[in-house]
Amino acid sequence: MGTTANYGLRYPDATDAPEVWVDMEELADDVDAALATVGEKPILRLVQQTGQALADGAVVALQFGTGATEIDSHGFHSETVNNTRATPTVPGWYRVTASVGLPGAVYSRYSIQIHKNGTAVSPYSRVGGNSTAQGVGTQTSLLVQMNGSTDYVEAYAAQSSTASRNTATGVPFQSVLEVEWVRSL
Repeated sequence: MGTTANYGLRYPDATDAPEVWVDMEELADDVDAALATVGEKPILRLVQQTGQALADGAVVALQFGTGATEIDSHGFHSETVNNTRATPTVPGWYRVTASVGLPGAVYSRYSIQIHKNGTAVSPYSRVGGNSTAQGVGTQTSLLVQMNGSTDYVEAYAAQSSTASRNTATGVPFQSVLEVEWVRSL
């Protein structure tokens, strides 16, 4: 059995025994799966609702718990189980954007990074030397290939200010994770 290059639609090889109904059913299933993302593009937007403690110098996965989900069109996120993760259910290339917001303080550095399956992926954003009475924030964005079943992404944040700080929860310095399907594999 062969497959098409763009959508992976199955077709019988010249040497395959003819099974018209089976082949038609497989083709219909393949087309149905490919069209699933046409009408509604998979998208996820999580906004942290509760401040999360970031120990001085520690790199911590951001939690997106109760009330964090603004949109989750394809069930990528659970607010109660592994609430740091977004696990796309449709294979493809995704634009992943993560941001962290922190309250006013004297920071020697703060950063945000995206991890895929527990491993940091480049690029990440790191800002150093900031003293402010207002909040601060930074973000990063990248394209990530996801298999649609077991791959997951997380946003990790860090800060150095000689003390533990909670992430900010008010506009404009909220911590956010966005996962947007761009194209098929």
